[in-house]
Amino acid sequence: MSSTPRLSIIIINWNTRELVCEALQSIFANPPGVSFEVIMVDNASEDDSADRVAMLFPAVRLIRNGRNEGYAKANNQGATVAKGEIIFLLGSDVVVIDDSMQKMFDYL
Repeated sequence: MSSTPRLSIIIINWNTRELVCEALQSIFANPPGVSFEVIMVDNASEDDSADRVAMLFPAVRLIRNGRNEGYAKANNQGATVAKGEIIFLLGSDVVVIDDSMQKMFDYL
């Protein structure tokens, strides 16, 4: 991943450990054809989601909230640190297949 990505992918998590890990695995298995970064904002999960993501996906930029700040505020937190020219907001239950992210990026 580049230090100046073209795409920022933001995922908000709250107690969806298995789903968010599956989502992240699918992103890295089916990356877009442009430089990208992944930002996960964890809203004070109690299921060790943030620790698991930090261990399994060290390339993910992790923002840990001390309390559940809500979906909108968490997306704003991610967008504030995002470096990409385009931002994708993905749910923690999204599974990326084939070249779907590249197609969305190309469309935009």
